[in-house]
Amino acid sequence: MDPRRIVSRVRPVKVPDHLEHRPIMTSSYPIWAFLILIVFLGGFIGSMISGGSVLVFAILAFLNVPVKTAIGTLKFAIMVLCLFSAVTFLRGGAVNVKLVPPLMLSSLAGALLGTQIILSLPNEIVNAIVILLICLGTASSLRLETPKNPESASAKPGRILPVLTGLLLGINIGMLGIASALITISVLISLFRLRMIEANGTSKMIIFANNLVACVAYAINNNVDLLLGVLIAIPIAIGSWAGAKTALKMKGPTLRMVFVGISLLTIVKLLSEII
Repeated sequence: MDPRRIVSRVRPVKVPDHLEHRPIMTSSYPIWAFLILIVFLGGFIGSMISGGSVLVFAILAFLNVPVKTAIGTLKFAIMVLCLFSAVTFLRGGAVNVKLVPPLMLSSLAGALLGTQIILSLPNEIVNAIVILLICLGTASSLRLETPKNPESASAKPGRILPVLTGLLLGINIGMLGIASALITISVLISLFRLRMIEANGTSKMIIFANNLVACVAYAINNNVDLLLGVLIAIPIAIGSWAGAKTALKMKGPTLRMVFVGISLLTIVKLLSEII
């Protein structure tokens, strides 16, 4: 047989999108040390209040990870962050265990239900809604006073309000992911009168469940780089534990100021995208 015919029949092997970025993993040690530090800070900041996902996504973009795979891997990273953070907050008594079940279950349904609705909205409208919610939550946190009796820190919400709230939060967490922790904390403070630290810990439980479901969905479609996800999960886990420990030691006014500062930075970023 003519060798040229054999060569012509050989088809090139297409490398899957989620593996095309792997060559950069041979980068020098100083670069990887810097990236690990950034990921650690992402876990620390994200656990203490919010904003860590922005740093993690920036690292994934730097590594030339395809967009869909980057989002799926980010969901995996956020899941790890919220898991370690939520467990730390739970041990520190900073989670409202009565609110978690209805909020968590309904938020999962909301993430599935809100897919088409949220995707049909223009980005400008979505950003405007996010800005409004963050502004309301920031204002609520500023005028929220720490009650003298910790057991009366949160109002009795009834049965319908947590389910409805979780449904709406799930739409944002599952589909948008834009400032999801800030919005969740803001809503919990505004509607349920939770203390800042308690709202933070409760939000991590809700966000963990939503990102777990989202991560599975992305993984089924082969859009999660598990190797890279595990590598960045280690510094994220350490950072989230340290961030939660730091938040538990902070006084209410100090944590409130950190929340306001990150909220203002997020609002400025979203406004820049609208304008």
